[in-house]
Amino acid sequence: MNTIDFYLRLSLEDGDQQDESNSITSQREILKDYIRSREEFTGFQIREHIDDGYTGTNFNRPAFQKMLALVKKK
Repeated sequence: MNTIDFYLRLSLEDGDQQDESNSITSQREILKDYIRSREEFTGFQIREHIDDGYTGTNFNRPAFQKMLALVKKK
């Protein structure tokens, strides 16, 4: 099965203090809406990589590193 990976991130300074920030929820919906709107992605499995509360000034983010490892593996 084909997979689409997407990455969501928000730093602690920008987020709220919920379990999952509103921005992450919004980013997810925007990406899923786009994927659903494109016929070429029909039947693709979506895999999310989320670093909620991590700075974007470096790459020391667990989900980002996991996504990179998947890219290198495939």
